[in-house]
Amino acid sequence: MFYKVWQGWSSLGVLLALTACGAEATPTATTPSSNNIALDTMTVPTITPQSSTTGVAIHPTPSAPPLPVQTPASSPQLVSDADRQWINQASAMIINLSSYHFTLQLSSPEGNIDIEGDYVAPDKMYNRGLALGETREVVKIGTKTYRKVANGIWQPSDKNPLSNPALTLNDLDKSRTYISEWQYAGQETADGITTDHFHADLNANAPAITAGMFDLWRDVKTQYLYRSRVNINTPAAVATAAALHPDIPPTSYAVPANAVFFAEMTFTRQNDPSIRIPVP
Repeated sequence: MFYKVWQGWSSLGVLLALTACGAEATPTATTPSSNNIALDTMTVPTITPQSSTTGVAIHPTPSAPPLPVQTPASSPQLVSDADRQWINQASAMIINLSSYHFTLQLSSPEGNIDIEGDYVAPDKMYNRGLALGETREVVKIGTKTYRKVANGIWQPSDKNPLSNPALTLNDLDKSRTYISEWQYAGQETADGITTDHFHADLNANAPAITAGMFDLWRDVKTQYLYRSRVNINTPAAVATAAALHPDIPPTSYAVPANAVFFAEMTFTRQNDPSIRIPVP
């Protein structure tokens, strides 16, 4: 149902786990409104990665991400059968890589996240950046998680972040029932990479309302997903949810009427054997 779509793209739960913030973080206070929707899960399908040849490229002083408004090409066309098949497999292709570099930006009333890092299969992950106003550096190897503290020493953490950040793309797949037909918006150059851009609106069951936008960029050379972006307009999403499911009472969380939820992930250096995860 639409509530699950909303939940999937507007809560910080999984992303806070990804950055190992958890209860240690203090979310930005928000003003309750009459538009209440249950929020209990999180996703993100994808920031612009910095180039590097070894190790992890890191922003020295990460800043809060902007809130871009994505506009598709003026004359988009429906995707081909081959492109639709690629869209359906894009998440799994990234999830099953042996290694990759990733970046993540998220803005919501609960706070901002701006991190990047690396993943090495099957269970090694490193990320560093700004999360809810604090600079954080996290490593997970197997079932053990470590966080670097102020004196530069790695200390064990009781948090349990995702080992494979690409798993956050799964919620995009779950939300396909609620989005319009995918359109091909043309080729674009992103960070020097030639990409195919695909766009869909979050409005399939209420076409008069555009509650949000989903965008995917495919690296033309590698055929892997380069960037995934979701941008949700809160008032429209609340109106759509209410129209589709008036029988389901909103619960548990007050969504500010003027809130915008934005999440973006990028993936580069796919299957790069030179990627190494720091050992605490």
